[in-house]
Amino acid sequence: PCTLLSVVMMAAAELLVVVCALIGLCAADGVKDDLAALCDIKNYNAPQSWAKVEHSPCEGNWSSTCQYALPGVQCEDGFATHLILANESMTGIFPESLSNMAHMKYVNFYNNQLKGTIPESLGNLNNLYWLDFAYNQLFGTIPASFEQLAPEYVHLQGNYLSGPFDMLLTRNLYDLNLEANSFNGTLSASKISGMTNAEKINLGFNEITGEIPDTFVKCTMLYELCVPIQRVSMSRANQRQHTQEAAFKQA
Repeated sequence: PCTLLSVVMMAAAELLVVVCALIGLCAADGVKDDLAALCDIKNYNAPQSWAKVEHSPCEGNWSSTCQYALPGVQCEDGFATHLILANESMTGIFPESLSNMAHMKYVNFYNNQLKGTIPESLGNLNNLYWLDFAYNQLFGTIPASFEQLAPEYVHLQGNYLSGPFDMLLTRNLYDLNLEANSFNGTLSASKISGMTNAEKINLGFNEITGEIPDTFVKCTMLYELCVPIQRVSMSRANQRQHTQEAAFKQA
């Protein structure tokens, strides 16, 4: 019995070593992916605050993503989780390698000159809850993969985006701004009924049509709703039932 116990303990110890080694490799790969994405952003999008950083992410020999300070980059447990690059005069194509930053939670590219489409692979960032790409030059449609996300804050206003938008109407969402694009379609009654956390929804200056669903009465936190004038209307039933003091705007 003692011999058998020793064998079992040795096997367990060896398994633990293997698991630890695999975790170490995964962590190293995660840092490598972060640095590669940040290097792409530096080289191809050129945030102005990164122009004279002492240590570039392109050096590739950092032990963690935040080993050296990089403006707008915040980390948790050695991985990048926040990328705040608003008003950075960034140009070029939207960085697809951002999709490889598996721990990313918060991305703010507000008011730059980024072009191209939003990558389908961005829907793989399961931790992403804050997404602000407002006032860039993005075009195309919202990737179908966004159905996998559960963001709380989405601002895409002031771009050239088009097509359906209902994949953004999620249960966790509290602030959605799609103003001044070319989104089309109608407001989904079933999707709206689940948006119990929604506080602000701005769909103004788009090509959305139809009636505002009666299910908006379930959005008890909602205090601001903006829809395209002469395209979307409120039904009489909705007007009677919608007794909350919400600000209803038409744009």
